[in-house]
Amino acid sequence: MSFPDDAFTPRGADATTLHPPAVPQRLRVTARQIRGRFVTVNAATVVAMAGLNLTFEEALATPVLGRVTLGALLLALYGVVLIGSAAWYDRAFATRCDQQADADSGAQEQR
Repeated sequence: MSFPDDAFTPRGADATTLHPPAVPQRLRVTARQIRGRFVTVNAATVVAMAGLNLTFEEALATPVLGRVTLGALLLALYGVVLIGSAAWYDRAFATRCDQQADADSGAQEQR
């Protein structure tokens, strides 16, 4: 089943009106900085976990609390880092990028 090319085009709109507005440079820079920190933290955690696993294979199987091993605790710590970094990423975008985008859209509306 095929659709005509204009099946998803709103009525009264042509191809030129469907492009998103240009993103200001400072908003791109802020988003790039936040993304860079997020990727760095998560990549460092993955590398650290892989390094510990390769270096201390037998030690990670050591029971720490009953049947809970050191490896399980490190895996739980890894999960906390992932969830915490995702929450930080969302909050950083909400506080820094959304405010800049709102200010830029307000400035454009006043013009």
